[in-house]
Amino acid sequence: MDFRIDDALLDGPGDHHSFRKQHHGSIRDSDARWIVLLLAALACLGDHVNTNLVKSFEQELKDNFGGLSQSQFNVLYFIAPEVNIVLPLAAGFLVTRFNLKTPFHWFAVIAIIGQAIVSVALWTKIWTLMVIGRAVGALGGASLAVARSVIVSKWFAGKELSFALGAHLLILVFGRHLGYYMVLWVYNWSYELYLGFLAGTMGCCCSWYAVFHLCDWDQRADRQEENSGTRQQGSLHFKLRDLKKLKLVFFLIIMVIAIIELGFTSFVYDPKGLVSRFGFNDTEVGLIFDLISLWLPAFSVPFIGLFIDRKGKRMTAVIISFSVFCAANLMLNYLGSGTPMPIIVILALIVGVCYSIQQAVIWPCIALVVEDRLLGIAFGFAFSIVNLFNWGWSKLDPPKFLGHIWSGILLTGMLVLGAVVTYLLYLENKKKDVGLEKPGTKRKKSGSPEGRQEMQPRIQHENQISFECLAS
Repeated sequence: MDFRIDDALLDGPGDHHSFRKQHHGSIRDSDARWIVLLLAALACLGDHVNTNLVKSFEQELKDNFGGLSQSQFNVLYFIAPEVNIVLPLAAGFLVTRFNLKTPFHWFAVIAIIGQAIVSVALWTKIWTLMVIGRAVGALGGASLAVARSVIVSKWFAGKELSFALGAHLLILVFGRHLGYYMVLWVYNWSYELYLGFLAGTMGCCCSWYAVFHLCDWDQRADRQEENSGTRQQGSLHFKLRDLKKLKLVFFLIIMVIAIIELGFTSFVYDPKGLVSRFGFNDTEVGLIFDLISLWLPAFSVPFIGLFIDRKGKRMTAVIISFSVFCAANLMLNYLGSGTPMPIIVILALIVGVCYSIQQAVIWPCIALVVEDRLLGIAFGFAFSIVNLFNWGWSKLDPPKFLGHIWSGILLTGMLVLGAVVTYLLYLENKKKDVGLEKPGTKRKKSGSPEGRQEMQPRIQHENQISFECLAS
């Protein structure tokens, strides 16, 4: 299907009637936003699959290079997280400084080039070349994540943003596993690892095709808003002095995000604790951590996000989740070795639910407190901070030298700090009336006197555009 919009929908004369005449609001208020959401997920899917292939094919990679050492494999695996410490911020600046379309296309092309280099490296069995390919691929992938967050926020902020980001996560999780099995099938069919990774390169090409149509939708929506007078032409152009508009509430949100991600990472980064203390085997621990860090958030975040979009109370939900996470962690920290396994699993699931609530609530808050023109910088800064904290924690490895008890106490301290910072954010929100506790406004039909309640003024009319009318 061709997802591009016919110009007649925007300006067409005659029997078609003008899009502007039929629908006085923005195209971003129409059902077209769901097509944009799907395209945004597909835009990042290829790189998302390829990033995780190295870990999934660890033994095959070692055999392909004739006995790769563990240290060499670790370089392959950790080169992407290390590169991603700085790249999201740089990508955010590019997205903010220039038109979104040009950086977005280049990010997708860089991801393709990186994965192609990896495939060539596997074919030629040159380990250094594969390291270069992984670094280049990480450059494109981290940048795509920033651009994707910006474009989804532009289309869903003040509406169903929490649900949209959650649904995006669900699509990526399913796509990641489907992509893995596709690569595995090619490898089992050909017995050549480079062909399997080449299939991943084709996935990146499909993602670039999604980027092409995604930018087409966004540009036409911008033009339609400018033509209808709902946004001044060039109003999104960025100037350095605009950075002064990033207020305290934004930096408090970044602190909460960093504590959430670091706290959860520290919890799942200590699998040996469950093995040595409670008698789980490595396979069982892997299944538990996959459940609470991958599948549980993927399935629960969209529905939690939908609830938050309708009811609000974002900061209240985060404070409660920090408190419950802290209680569950304390119980896991001090329970004895004779504790029944089902109790341990239930406590781990509670931790996973708390993390899912935090994921659904806090990331969309960035788009609620930052102007459209600064979304790139804002999301880039958030991704860089999170990657820096996680990388530092993995290098320090506190459980290794502190032990399980003291590392658990450290985690408890982080969770308490997170609750305190979130409360400060709650007070700042109440003082400045930012709207973080307010629900996203339900959509109203054209002519309804009820508008959306959000910080940034947007169009307040409903567009009932069918997918058949929009797709050509």
